[in-house]
Amino acid sequence: MTNLKMKPAVTTSPHFIEASVVSSAPSAVTALEALELQNRLRIRSQICRYLIKALGCSTAACFGLIILQGFHAWGFQMDDSLLRWLCGATIVKSGILLFVFTNEVWQKGIKIRR
Repeated sequence: MTNLKMKPAVTTSPHFIEASVVSSAPSAVTALEALELQNRLRIRSQICRYLIKALGCSTAACFGLIILQGFHAWGFQMDDSLLRWLCGATIVKSGILLFVFTNEVWQKGIKIRR
């Protein structure tokens, strides 16, 4: 078996879930723990990208329906209550995404030991 020595991973601020992985001394993090942390962050990044793309497509489709309803293109007709519900749902989901994003980016209450 070979002796594998890895350079320390790029220092990032892990979320509070990964706080148990990071010990008090940065040099004490083993290569396996660093790879696990890097993998978790990569998976989270991929999930966030997918969710943002899905939100964008959903919002674009909603605006497309609003434009079709406004101009009555090709005889398009939608119930007004359904259109209001659809607009409200679009605003709410955009607000929730903004709230979650700002809380994750600017965490104030979570202290990570280093």
